[in-house]
Amino acid sequence: MAASPNLILFTAGLALLGVLGSVYHPMVNSLITSKVKEYGKALGIHGATGNIGMASAPFIAGLIASRWGWRWVYLCFMVPGMALSLWSLLVDMAVKKEARPELSEARLNPASVSKTKKLWIFFSLPLCLLYLVNWLQSFSFHGTVLFLPTYMAKYTSFQILSWDSVAIGGMLSGLALLMGVFGQYTGGLLGEKIHLERNLVVMAVAGFPFILSMAFLRDAPLLIVALMFFFCVFSLQPMTNVLLARRTTLEMRGTAFGIYFFAAFGVGSLAASFSGYIAQRFGLPWVFLGLSGSVLVLILITFIYLRIKEPGSLRQ
Repeated sequence: MAASPNLILFTAGLALLGVLGSVYHPMVNSLITSKVKEYGKALGIHGATGNIGMASAPFIAGLIASRWGWRWVYLCFMVPGMALSLWSLLVDMAVKKEARPELSEARLNPASVSKTKKLWIFFSLPLCLLYLVNWLQSFSFHGTVLFLPTYMAKYTSFQILSWDSVAIGGMLSGLALLMGVFGQYTGGLLGEKIHLERNLVVMAVAGFPFILSMAFLRDAPLLIVALMFFFCVFSLQPMTNVLLARRTTLEMRGTAFGIYFFAAFGVGSLAASFSGYIAQRFGLPWVFLGLSGSVLVLILITFIYLRIKEPGSLRQ
């Protein structure tokens, strides 16, 4: 991408970067939940530091581009990727079943390990509900963060320090990711608590009034409820990651996480088209009314999941 002579090759490089980079989430979440004892807390820390990276990357890229040009951004950002690759070659990431025998057993039923290669086992009711939760979480977040800057620029007129509402709206993605640091870590802590399913419902319900009120609020209250919604929606991901790990065996977990994140990043990207249609047809406030509807569906799914009984070994 740094050496691309035209837009076509640049786009091709960007697509290839997305393909290769997308393997990270399912692999690393499978690794964490297989090798870390308190993996709920570990997932929260992992998500929080990821948010710090995503929030700081545009700022760092801007500094590099302003001094040396945009091509140097991609050259410099090769360094952490190469460092991660070298680290992965030097660290033993194989999962030793004897280290965690409870993960090696067929916890869902005695015959489940031999059937992990079959497609249907990845689409049991509990797993499908978790896929839907992750999809709707990503859907509501992406739709909100995409249209809220424009919404704030149009309907707010306040300043924080020397920033006006337009500047604040433009930096909203960074503010959302920064708020997600606290949300991810909180979700990780809740993932270690008992009654995890209930905690998932509580955080899903807590986020609903915040996204709904965005359609009606203006100025500083709008920014406050938006940040509170981002906190709630980010807290869901570590908890659903933990629940998915509990519902899968080691042999099937990587594939299950792959489907799980495909639902978030692939299907969840439809939020842009959905929100754009709503904004063009009915106006910007209706975007958040529509997205609040997706959060309502998310709440319903978490309630259904709450009613599903876990096998005894999972409860232990």
